Amino acid sequence: MLFKHIITDEDAIKRVTDNKGISKKEIERIDEYIKDGKHVFILIFMNGCGPCEATRPEWDKIEKALKNKHVKRDDVVIIDVNKDYLGEIKGVGSVDGYPTMKYIKDGKISDFDKGNRDVATFVSWIESKIVNNSSSQDSSPIESLSSRLVHPYDISARGIVKGKKSCVRKAKKNCVRKSKKRCTRKGNKSCVRKARKRCSRKAKKSCSNKGKK
Repeated sequence: MLFKHIITDEDAIKRVTDNKGISKKEIERIDEYIKDGKHVFILIFMNGCGPCEATRPEWDKIEKALKNKHVKRDDVVIIDVNKDYLGEIKGVGSVDGYPTMKYIKDGKISDFDKGNRDVATFVSWIESKIVNNSSSQDSSPIESLSSRLVHPYDISARGIVKGKKSCVRKAKKNCVRKSKKRCTRKGNKSCVRKARKRCSRKAKKSCSNKGKK
């Protein structure tokens, strides 16, 4: 699955958290993707457009939601493009307003018509087009979107722990407390030092396993 971002210098400055930048070669590649019959999903936006500013962050989440699941699908391309470059791209059809989302495959163009412009709706729309019902790999139930988007230590989604650091701290504290009791009975000071190291390793391993569940 490929993700392409055709943006202006102004866009790049505003979005300092990413390294997307501009490449006119990428524009030419879009034409090639369309000609090659790939599944092309494109968001066309305009600077200063309120609905566009609300939609683009949701569109960006598609990559995190789908990339790992469809990592081998090099026939799927997800694009967001500034309208300033629209005249240089062929095969996208007419655009009556912004934002506009389109699906292009084998010369056929269809507009996004699912209503809500949020990542869950976008993912559902995309997978409805690319999932092959005859494929055992793709026909499996769609994984929970929240599990694809949220960090494993986010309590709001997983309910496991507030954070990995918090988990390690609590686990280590409990382990050390128990170890101190044993060491006191033995009367061995070096026992406590060794126990701290052992508890630290044990706590990190335990919390990492919780995050994977």
